Amino acid sequence: MAFSMQLFCVLFILMCVLLFFSVQGRMSAVFSVLFAVLLLVPTDAMGIISGTSYNTPGKFNISLEGYAVIFAFLIVVVIKRGTLRVKSRKIVLTILFALMLMLSIRILADGGGAASNKMLDGYLLPAIFAVLLLGYLDAHSLPKVLKTIYVCILISAVVACIEFVIGKSLFFHDYYMANIRWYKSVYDSTAWGVMFRTTALLGHPLVGGTYYVLAWVYFLNTRAKGRWISSSAQAIVLALAIFSTNSRGVIFCAIGYTLYYLLKQKKYFKLSMVAFAGLIALSFIDFSSLYTMIFSRDVSGSSVSVRVRALGSILSIPGSVVLKGTGYNNTSSLLNSLGFSGNFELSFLIVLVENGLIGFVAWLASLITLYDKRMLKEIDGMKVKSMVNGMIVCFLAVSATSNSFGDPGTLNYILWALLAFTRVASAETNKLDARKEERLYYGNHMAYQERRTEV
Repeated sequence: MAFSMQLFCVLFILMCVLLFFSVQGRMSAVFSVLFAVLLLVPTDAMGIISGTSYNTPGKFNISLEGYAVIFAFLIVVVIKRGTLRVKSRKIVLTILFALMLMLSIRILADGGGAASNKMLDGYLLPAIFAVLLLGYLDAHSLPKVLKTIYVCILISAVVACIEFVIGKSLFFHDYYMANIRWYKSVYDSTAWGVMFRTTALLGHPLVGGTYYVLAWVYFLNTRAKGRWISSSAQAIVLALAIFSTNSRGVIFCAIGYTLYYLLKQKKYFKLSMVAFAGLIALSFIDFSSLYTMIFSRDVSGSSVSVRVRALGSILSIPGSVVLKGTGYNNTSSLLNSLGFSGNFELSFLIVLVENGLIGFVAWLASLITLYDKRMLKEIDGMKVKSMVNGMIVCFLAVSATSNSFGDPGTLNYILWALLAFTRVASAETNKLDARKEERLYYGNHMAYQERRTEV
């Protein structure tokens, strides 16, 4: 287990903060802290705190977000004297059963080698995070939490804009160069004219790009009239941050959602203006030079071909591997036998191969069970339904074209959180809560009247 005095101090402070808000009953503040940790402390920089790089083989070294979720869960259980509030018991039990099935298969297949950062940060702890959200986040606190998420991502977007200009990580350059292979490759490639792919406070450019798209969805759904200076500044920062990730999937997803949003809102004039501006821009663009400048890391088409080959290799994977999976630490032998030097570059295929068909189906079932389409359209003036649905679709779209949450990291936390938000904002759930409050009020009122009568 990776441990250091710095990690001990950070964890102690984090535990005190979570305990303070939990004792006061301010659960929305607890969740705001959890999301701030998730979005402002990259897993790639975890080694600065723990003394060991996050992906070091054979080392138990989960993310700071993982520790925060464990603390929040234990604090809530202790405060509630061993109980945990659950609004949808059937749903929670279904999710836990599916995950236990998936993880049990891994333990039976891999033995002691099953334990890893990915098992905790990728599957178990994100599910626990979702259970906490289901039990202790109320609908009226959801807009505040969503705003916290947006502000944290916007801070990273500002940092990304600075990095885009200076051409290196603003805070972690020296550490990344010494310890993170992908960062060294990204930075060294700038010597050949390739655009630097910003990392900001989110780590890998694809991770950052995924979050920037989520922030873009939030921005479009919350733009306030009469604040064009603030809105324009935020739009420019987010657009530049998205562009600075140098990811086609992220850029196309942001453009696609923008067009969809304008069509859905029947903003035909703005849509026509965007299209007109695009046509004018196209007339001045040398596409060959532009593509080479932005995606010169991929002029040969290698990045696309890896994904195409990955899909084509599915039938070449042995049946026993498809059924039980390779595990989280043993995929390299399969990749080598199929002719891959890296990974499949497709998140869903990575999850399938590592967990096997049964585990993959169990994982999908848990996610689908958590989603609730009966969301309230608006909560306290915020268009929650269209926003959260848009975030989920964009997240899954980016993940389908990259290895984003397939790699070890913390992206699964935001996926489970978004799905939990749909149930927190569910009209049916809020009706049940209102009925419970009404029954509680009526019961207390009747008891009071009975005491008055007795007197």
